[in-house]
Amino acid sequence: MCGILGAQKTLCPDRRQAEAALDALRWRGRDALRLLDAGAFWMGVARLRISDLGADQPIVCPRTERVAALNGALTSAQSAWPRYRGKSRTRNDAELLLLTLEEQGAAGLAGFTGPYAFAIADPQTGEIWLGRDPEGEKPLWVLTDDRGAIHAFASTRSALRIVAGNLGDAWEGPGPEAIARTLRFGLVLEEDWAFRCRGFTATLLPPGIWHARAGRAPTAVDHAARDTSFHGGDLETALRRAAARCATAEVPVGLALSGGIDSACLAACLSDRANDDAPDGRLPTAYHARGSREDDGETQRARAVAARFGFRLVEIEVDVDAFDALPDLVRAHGMPLPDPSVVAVHALARRVAADGTRVLLSGEGADELLLGYPRHRAAARLPGLRLPLPGPRLSMRRHARAWRALTSRPAYDALLEVAPPGFVDAVSNARHAVGITNTVARGAPTCLEAARRVDRIAYLRGDLLPKLDVATLAAGVEGRCPFLDPEVTGSVEACEPDGRRILGKRPLRDSFAARLPDGHFDQPKRGFASPVDRALRGDGVLVQVLTEERTLARDHVKRDGVRRMLDLHRSGQMDLGHPLYVLVALELALRAFEATGAPTESAE
Repeated sequence: MCGILGAQKTLCPDRRQAEAALDALRWRGRDALRLLDAGAFWMGVARLRISDLGADQPIVCPRTERVAALNGALTSAQSAWPRYRGKSRTRNDAELLLLTLEEQGAAGLAGFTGPYAFAIADPQTGEIWLGRDPEGEKPLWVLTDDRGAIHAFASTRSALRIVAGNLGDAWEGPGPEAIARTLRFGLVLEEDWAFRCRGFTATLLPPGIWHARAGRAPTAVDHAARDTSFHGGDLETALRRAAARCATAEVPVGLALSGGIDSACLAACLSDRANDDAPDGRLPTAYHARGSREDDGETQRARAVAARFGFRLVEIEVDVDAFDALPDLVRAHGMPLPDPSVVAVHALARRVAADGTRVLLSGEGADELLLGYPRHRAAARLPGLRLPLPGPRLSMRRHARAWRALTSRPAYDALLEVAPPGFVDAVSNARHAVGITNTVARGAPTCLEAARRVDRIAYLRGDLLPKLDVATLAAGVEGRCPFLDPEVTGSVEACEPDGRRILGKRPLRDSFAARLPDGHFDQPKRGFASPVDRALRGDGVLVQVLTEERTLARDHVKRDGVRRMLDLHRSGQMDLGHPLYVLVALELALRAFEATGAPTESAE
């Protein structure tokens, strides 16, 4: 994993300014910093060394003089390298991009698996090619003018703003409606968080492969030539292959073993790989985050899975002091981190790094792909009629959310929200917290299909994947998600047109139930251990941020409402930990936005 950067010299003529922006990415890749002159562009990489440890980026092709920078991993690289035997000088995945573009053209760049974002610049023609993996696992911000032409790109908004420092400080961020939507749903919808200044706009590049020439808007590269061998297989085989690809690395690999269903299935797949005597098929170490006072049901299950398959299990206790890392994580990222489990993942990743492990496999994506959340079951059962009676406005208990879903349109918005409408009304001055379903899944024939689209597009990209990316990289660890491998997402089961057939991750149950400990599939859905409720009943960083005058004086904040909601939570009358946490994450992101102008400090 890395932080990558590029800027046209017309925008950023001063190399020292580009170096400052690259230094702001050091937290994403602390092993090496390198900035190159690529004709009309500066190109830089802050690198975390995972593949070919001695070949740092950016990498230059001696034949074409093209320059490549890669953030992430091409997990299918091992099978692609033999094609270029005798032509390559390194085993760095960035060079594989250059070789592929040279031999197969831009369409060939779409045939890789893995979490990635990359840039290739041609100093001779001024062309650039940008890519982002199909699921949007890795971020890539672009700065475009009013014609859509790209002038700069970077892995974080903070670095992008530094490299565009000549535009001045009058950047316009998200409005109150966007802030209210983030508060209501606890995720960052990409179109909400665009930043503008003097005719330029900073946005996240949509997933896909893009080609651009100087002064012109980028165009999507035709993916028709993409390797179709990753589509149409069965889920179990696809997951085994994906886990094997993700576990192939030149550095030690670990598994985040939550005790839930998804990571347990990955453990089974990795055990198969070890038993098959793969070239580097040793079992990775399994890591488990547990709360100091939480129900240890998942911990017991994690232990049972580790024992079943022979994994060494390392347990990490996560307590309220884990939230002390949050301000630095948000400052480094430059955006809200609205999922409170980010601190638990970061605490786990720090232990992973301390053990010398550099790659961590995670079960993210399975619930979105195979409809595994309780809200998916609720969406499948909702009748088409809308009830006339309003539901509870402040409770977040399951029956209250279901009742609100029965009384609202679109119904899935009520099931997805993490802040009830009464909370948003109490703390926010925004006139209306706009929904997400109609933005992302307008025209979906059923509530379940709307849920499928919203969670795959908005929830994964706006919550889970940024959380994993930031929490692991800030500790010097690369995160990989086998469930988001194209062979898995293209499997017959994942592409089942009728979501009711796969509801509750039925294909995983059918494939792995006999192999996992008894009763493993009977457990309720839980998330990573995060003591957010207790943290907000103490006196730590979350409460400090919420009660500071700087927070309460915001135009979008109702100070009396914030105090009232915090008092309700601290007294134990209501459990409002998650929405209160999101309010903190929003405030920290706004502070990071206001402070941009100097290199961002490391998150460690």
